[in-house]
Amino acid sequence: MTTRKTKIPQIPQIPKDASPEVRAFLSALKEQVEVKAGQRGNTLDRNLTLRDFTDPELMAQLNIDLTPIIIPGPGGSGGSGGKIVLEIGPSKIEMSEAGIRITGPRIDLN
Repeated sequence: MTTRKTKIPQIPQIPKDASPEVRAFLSALKEQVEVKAGQRGNTLDRNLTLRDFTDPELMAQLNIDLTPIIIPGPGGSGGSGGKIVLEIGPSKIEMSEAGIRITGPRIDLN
């Protein structure tokens, strides 16, 4: 895995010959992409990336402990039936042979 940060190119300006409707659409789309990429707006509105989860300072700031709890299956540490549990604040992610289960409080965005 590389530790080098990916260079994200800037989105070009909207063509001046685009219709007003197309300009409005492209302008809104450009703003959404730039905010989510962290290129503009409040940094709290950007998307987290897998790289962010390797930054111990950011994880501490977000109060996220990504130290997995490994629960072995009936056959011991190498046996099947075990699971890995990640606790992130009040939420929990459990990964096992049965799949991935995420539990925690529901967030109402309305």
